[in-house]
Amino acid sequence: MELFEGKVLWKKRSSALQEVDAVEALRGKSIILLYFGHSICERGMTFLSYLKDLQKAVKLHKFPVDIVYTSTERDRESFKKHFLGDHGDWLCLPCGDEMHLLLEYRFMVVSTPKVVVIEKSGVPITVKGYPEIFSKGINALRSWMPPDMP
Repeated sequence: MELFEGKVLWKKRSSALQEVDAVEALRGKSIILLYFGHSICERGMTFLSYLKDLQKAVKLHKFPVDIVYTSTERDRESFKKHFLGDHGDWLCLPCGDEMHLLLEYRFMVVSTPKVVVIEKSGVPITVKGYPEIFSKGINALRSWMPPDMP
């Protein structure tokens, strides 16, 4: 996972955040959903339930997919409260990580929420993951997978 080479991500562990090596955490994943959001974004808060449902389907069907949340949050405590309290059991970039700005620029993120679906190599599959998840649910996920994937 060259995009995340040498990076640290955070993972929920009970009521705390634990640092994990990004490459190790994403090992075996073929598709990554980069979820760009912010705690005060009302559309994003509504969208979280859709994303949680999608994650349940991923786990149920054992799809090689993971979600990485990247936030525009600047205050670490607000970020932590929002991520631990409202998000599913997925990974996130540490609050304030410079990679957030690099990803925003690379995938032309101008508003949130936004979901960019990428291959493990970092090649984008779609930058329209947000509306596709809303309209298609798990079928959006299936449409992003290569035909040889279960």
